Amino acid sequence: MGKKYKNSMVIGGEEYELAFTLEACKNLTERYGSLSKIPDAFKSDDLEKAVGELKFLIMQLVNAGIEKNNVRAKEKVEPFTEDEIEKTVNLLTLEDDLFAVFSAIYKSGVIPVSEKKT
Repeated sequence: MGKKYKNSMVIGGEEYELAFTLEACKNLTERYGSLSKIPDAFKSDDLEKAVGELKFLIMQLVNAGIEKNNVRAKEKVEPFTEDEIEKTVNLLTLEDDLFAVFSAIYKSGVIPVSEKKT
Protein backbone atom coordinates (compact mmCIF):
# COMPACT_ATOMS: atom_id res chain seq x y z
CA MET A 1 0.00 0.00 0.00
CA GLY A 2 1.33 3.49 -0.91
CA LYS A 3 1.50 6.61 1.16
CA LYS A 4 -1.76 8.14 2.31
CA TYR A 5 -2.68 11.62 1.18
CA LYS A 6 -1.55 14.42 3.49
CA ASN A 7 -3.32 17.72 3.98
CA SER A 8 -0.53 19.54 5.78
CA MET A 9 3.18 20.17 5.92
CA VAL A 10 5.62 21.49 8.48
CA ILE A 11 7.26 24.83 7.80
CA GLY A 12 9.66 26.29 10.33
CA GLY A 13 8.55 23.77 12.95
CA GLU A 14 4.83 24.62 12.60
CA GLU A 15 2.21 22.50 10.84
CA TYR A 16 0.14 24.23 8.14
CA GLU A 17 -2.90 23.01 6.24
CA LEU A 18 -2.58 22.69 2.48
CA ALA A 19 -5.90 23.89 1.06
CA PHE A 20 -6.86 23.54 -2.58
CA THR A 21 -9.34 26.42 -2.62
CA LEU A 22 -10.95 28.09 -5.63
CA GLU A 23 -8.44 30.93 -5.33
CA ALA A 24 -5.50 28.51 -5.28
CA CYS A 25 -6.98 26.70 -8.29
CA LYS A 26 -7.31 29.99 -10.17
CA ASN A 27 -3.70 30.99 -9.38
CA LEU A 28 -2.36 27.60 -10.46
CA THR A 29 -4.27 27.58 -13.76
CA GLU A 30 -3.06 31.11 -14.48
CA ARG A 31 0.53 29.93 -14.09
CA TYR A 32 0.34 26.50 -15.74
CA GLY A 33 -2.52 26.86 -18.24
CA SER A 34 -4.29 23.84 -16.78
CA LEU A 35 -3.94 21.88 -13.59
CA SER A 36 -3.01 18.72 -15.47
CA LYS A 37 0.18 20.50 -16.65
CA ILE A 38 1.54 21.05 -13.14
CA PRO A 39 3.62 17.81 -13.11
CA ASP A 40 5.28 18.93 -16.37
CA ALA A 41 6.89 21.82 -14.50
CA PHE A 42 9.02 19.28 -12.63
CA LYS A 43 10.25 17.31 -15.64
CA SER A 44 13.16 19.66 -16.32
CA ASP A 45 16.71 18.88 -15.23
CA ASP A 46 16.95 22.49 -14.05
CA LEU A 47 16.99 22.19 -10.26
CA GLU A 48 16.59 25.94 -9.74
CA LYS A 49 13.42 25.94 -11.87
CA ALA A 50 12.02 22.90 -10.04
CA VAL A 51 12.69 24.47 -6.63
CA GLY A 52 11.02 27.69 -7.83
CA GLU A 53 7.94 25.76 -8.95
CA LEU A 54 7.78 23.87 -5.66
CA LYS A 55 8.09 27.15 -3.76
CA PHE A 56 5.19 28.59 -5.81
CA LEU A 57 3.00 25.52 -5.21
CA ILE A 58 3.75 25.46 -1.49
CA MET A 59 3.00 29.16 -1.19
CA GLN A 60 -0.33 28.83 -3.01
CA LEU A 61 -1.59 25.87 -0.99
CA VAL A 62 -0.24 26.91 2.44
CA ASN A 63 -1.46 30.48 2.05
CA ALA A 64 -4.85 29.21 0.88
CA GLY A 65 -5.03 27.15 4.09
CA ILE A 66 -4.05 30.16 6.19
CA GLU A 67 -6.58 32.41 4.45
CA LYS A 68 -9.30 29.75 4.77
CA ASN A 69 -8.67 29.49 8.51
CA ASN A 70 -8.49 33.29 8.85
CA VAL A 71 -12.07 33.68 7.59
CA ARG A 72 -13.50 32.96 11.04
CA ALA A 73 -10.41 33.16 13.26
CA LYS A 74 -10.21 35.84 15.94
CA GLU A 75 -6.45 35.96 15.63
CA LYS A 76 -5.37 36.19 11.99
CA VAL A 77 -2.21 34.54 10.72
CA GLU A 78 -0.23 36.37 8.06
CA PRO A 79 0.27 34.46 4.79
CA PHE A 80 3.82 33.48 3.88
CA THR A 81 5.92 35.55 1.53
CA GLU A 82 8.05 33.89 -1.13
CA ASP A 83 11.15 34.85 0.88
CA GLU A 84 9.76 33.20 4.04
CA ILE A 85 8.93 30.00 2.17
CA GLU A 86 12.43 29.94 0.69
CA LYS A 87 14.05 30.39 4.09
CA THR A 88 11.89 28.01 6.13
CA VAL A 89 11.15 24.99 3.93
CA ASN A 90 13.64 22.28 4.84
CA LEU A 91 15.40 20.67 1.86
CA LEU A 92 15.86 17.50 3.93
CA THR A 93 12.10 17.00 3.80
CA LEU A 94 11.70 18.09 0.16
CA GLU A 95 10.41 14.70 -0.98
CA ASP A 96 7.73 14.66 1.72
CA ASP A 97 6.83 18.28 0.98
CA LEU A 98 6.44 17.57 -2.72
CA PHE A 99 4.30 14.54 -1.88
CA ALA A 100 2.11 16.67 0.40
CA VAL A 101 1.65 19.36 -2.26
CA PHE A 102 0.65 16.90 -4.97
CA SER A 103 -1.53 14.96 -2.51
CA ALA A 104 -3.55 18.10 -1.87
CA ILE A 105 -4.02 18.61 -5.61
CA TYR A 106 -4.70 14.95 -6.48
CA LYS A 107 -7.14 14.56 -3.60
CA SER A 108 -9.26 17.26 -5.21
CA GLY A 109 -9.68 15.03 -8.27
CA VAL A 110 -8.68 17.74 -10.75
CA ILE A 111 -5.78 15.67 -12.10
CA PRO A 112 -7.03 12.28 -13.30
CA VAL A 113 -5.56 9.22 -11.60
CA SER A 114 -4.05 8.01 -14.89
CA GLU A 115 -1.81 11.11 -14.95
CA LYS A 116 -0.47 10.68 -11.43
CA LYS A 117 3.18 9.78 -11.15
CA THR A 118 4.35 7.50 -8.36
